Amino acid sequence: DVSGGLMVTGGGSGMTAVWGLDKDGALMNRWHDHTEKVSKVSLRDGCIYSAGLDGYFLVRNVDTDRVVHSFANCTCPVSDMIVQDSNIVWTASWDGEIRQLDLRQRKLAQEFIPQRHSPLRCIALDDNHRLYASHGLGHVKSFDLRAGDTLIDEYVGHKDVVNAMTVYKDRLFTGADDGVVRVFDVDRSTCIDALSGHGDGVFCIASAGPLLFTGGFDGSIRHYDMAAVDAAISHRR
Repeated sequence: DVSGGLMVTGGGSGMTAVWGLDKDGALMNRWHDHTEKVSKVSLRDGCIYSAGLDGYFLVRNVDTDRVVHSFANCTCPVSDMIVQDSNIVWTASWDGEIRQLDLRQRKLAQEFIPQRHSPLRCIALDDNHRLYASHGLGHVKSFDLRAGDTLIDEYVGHKDVVNAMTVYKDRLFTGADDGVVRVFDVDRSTCIDALSGHGDGVFCIASAGPLLFTGGFDGSIRHYDMAAVDAAISHRR
């Protein structure tokens, strides 16, 4: 993740590190905060938020070099994390549960199970309080957080595990082990496009303004102009 001239990374050994982009990318500090692979990191307001396969969620203040929050999320790996704001964090784990952590109150605020006995791979959150969760072989579900954990829709199309998701306006972009990035209309829950190009599975997706970046196990990074993708979809219609 990148914020305020800093970049934070997480590694397979459980280590997190912060780099100074305005200092020629120099390593500023690193910490061995997790005992297993770091599954997700985020940088916000000078703090590193990290979740790991050791089942822990941590917040470390970069300036003071102190852990300000530590939460044993569960006894199984945490696969993904969303920092909604500096006080609210969502986590997904291999026990099939989604948890909302209230850091100000230092408590577990909410938890629900989108799919029992099926590990959650990744989650995404949009501006309309819809949370998306992927599990199993290509399954994605959305839930209305304003109505507890009410199921809204299911999004189908992938033939293998969905590893990453992001939401841009009314589009849900998903990347999976089948090597395809699918584009869903979130309101109609239909797949409206499939972006190919990776020679192997897609394991990460990130958006920066109108651009979509995808990373694959083939070692390549691809980018797409989401306005151009929308224009192509409209043209086919």
